[in-house]
Parts: sequence; C-alpha cells; structure tokens
Amino acid sequence: MNISILFGSGVSFRTGLKNVNEITTEVLEGNWHDHSDNTYYKGLHPTEGNRPNNKVPHIQRFLSYLKTVADQYFASHDRSEANYEDLYYLCEQISNDLKMEFDNPAINPFISQVVSELSGNGYQDLTSSYNSSKATRYADEA
Repeated sequence: MNISILFGSGVSFRTGLKNVNEITTEVLEGNWHDHSDNTYYKGLHPTEGNRPNNKVPHIQRFLSYLKTVADQYFASHDRSEANYEDLYYLCEQISNDLKMEFDNPAINPFISQVVSELSGNGYQDLTSSYNSSKATRYADEA
C-alpha cells in the first residue's frame, strides 16, 4: 500500500523559505537578468551598464500591469492579492492564444484591453500588432 501526503506551500513557512507574497514581490521588484540560455537569474548582469536591450524592466512592468488587473478581479471576489502563480496563469493564457495553441474566445477581449492599456507606454513592439512574435515572447518570458 502506497500512501501519498499532499502539502501546501505553507508547509515550508517555518524553514524560512519565502512565501508566495514574498516571491511575487521578488519577481516584480527584484533585480534579475536574462541570460543567453533563455533563463532569468537573480541579481544584475555582470555587464549591466553595457546592455541596452535588457528585457527585465519591460517584463516586470508587464507583470505589474497584469497584477493590477488581477488584484481588482480578486478584490471583487473577496480573495487576496494575485501572486506569481496567478500571473503565470494569465501569461500562459495570453501566450496560448497568441500562438493559437488553444481556442479561447474569452481571452481575446482581455488581450485587447492589455494592448490598449499598454499602448504608448514603452510597449510599441507589443501593441503594434498583438499577433506579433514579440507579443508572444513577452507573455512567454514573463
């Protein structure tokens, strides 16, 4: 007989590991850098001053916008603030739609809202044509 025990993320609280709210803050406000292996690492890039195309600030602003929208939704449903898991889910929904992975007619108005709200705020490459590969990359990389 095999026994399985399922634990929530709170089980690690006493170990001093970060909770979901701390992880979310770290993702949105922490120093990160993208690497050529398509991975994001904690801390500034060693050659940060020489990197004009650092995508991290754009991605953090994109995620912060998504968090604002999600927080408004959750507040109206008596739920706590959005966390990094919720932001991942939103990004996944956007990415899946833009890549035409899944047919989800309900997500299209949300994507149109995101494009409209972010237009002219440093996201011209995202908003010029939200079917572009750059739009998909923002959602994927976030």
